[in-house]
Amino acid sequence: MGREVKVYDVFNPERAQKLQREQVEADSRQFMRDLKEVIGTPEGRRVMFALIAKAAPMDPAFTGSSETYYLLGRQDYGKWIYDAVTAADYKKWRLAEDEFRASEQKKERKRNHG
Repeated sequence: MGREVKVYDVFNPERAQKLQREQVEADSRQFMRDLKEVIGTPEGRRVMFALIAKAAPMDPAFTGSSETYYLLGRQDYGKWIYDAVTAADYKKWRLAEDEFRASEQKKERKRNHG
């Protein structure tokens, strides 16, 4: 994924930093393109929605015990996923929310009318 630093780069740290920065930026652009593809499908949106929901980024995390650290870490990861998904394609995220609500309503109707 990253670019290997050549021996001559060691003698030119500015060039090495520039090359590393360019590679990080290229990797980031590729990640966003890939994520946009994933959330471009109903299956991908369901997976992303489930990952974020499992991380429970909006739930209370303070428990008065060491579990707080676990919950905060999980939430931080969920927020990172949410930020990445909404940055890749906010409209597709809104679509995922709508699809989730529709799915939950369908399940509720089925439970009530059996």
